[in-house]
Order: sequence, then C-alpha cells, then structure tokens
Amino acid sequence: MPDNHNTNIAELDRILRAVLSDGVSAKEVNQMVSVAEAATKNQSDTAPLVSGVQTFDVLPDGAITLPDLVRDYGANRSTLQTWIRAGKLKVLGKVKAPAPGGGYRVVSLEQVLSLIEAPPDKGGRPPKDRQ
Repeated sequence: MPDNHNTNIAELDRILRAVLSDGVSAKEVNQMVSVAEAATKNQSDTAPLVSGVQTFDVLPDGAITLPDLVRDYGANRSTLQTWIRAGKLKVLGKVKAPAPGGGYRVVSLEQVLSLIEAPPDKGGRPPKDRQ
C-alpha cells in the first residue's frame, strides 16, 4: 500500500506542475482541491458531483425541494430564485431525477423559513422622525 501512496503523490505532483505551468493560478488549484475534498467527504451518502452540483439519491433530513416549498408553504417561486441568486439562500444540491441533468434543487427548510418570517428589506433611508 505505501508504494501505491507514493505513486499517487508523484502523479499528483506531476499534474499540479503541469496545471501551474499552463497558467492556472495557485488559488484556482486550491479551489479545485477544496471541491474534490468535499466530494470525497460526502461520497458515502450521495451520488458523485455532476457539474459542480451535489446530487442526492434521497432527500437529506431538514432539506426540501423548491417545488415542495411552493406547494406546502405557499412560497413564491420567483422569490426563492431571487434569494438563491442574491446568495441569501444556499442550494445544497439536487435530488436525483430520471432525466440527465434533471432534478429539483434542494435547500435547507430552516433557512427558508427564517427568510420567510424575516421582515422585508425595503431598502432606502429610514423615514425622518417628524414631531
């Protein structure tokens, strides 16, 4: 087994040198390594990463799909998509679907409920205190 380990390290070193010589920054390499580590860590209970999105065979505890949120909680689909684009709502992944690339986005139910219950941010300055 130690010989296999040394071979893997040598291969990784060769690949990293080639990638860095091709102009990929060290920061980008670190990001790729982080994604690979996360995929390896979560591989036991999930399908492999597809296009950078984690695919679940079974919906994780405390998670819900966007269509279920719309149906069960009356959430507005456009609002959910806006929260995702704005970074207020993190997509955990997708549930597995029969169609290639298909599936519903999965989010944390607790995070969505806290966003729904929060007062809306109207933006702008607060009103002047008139007496």
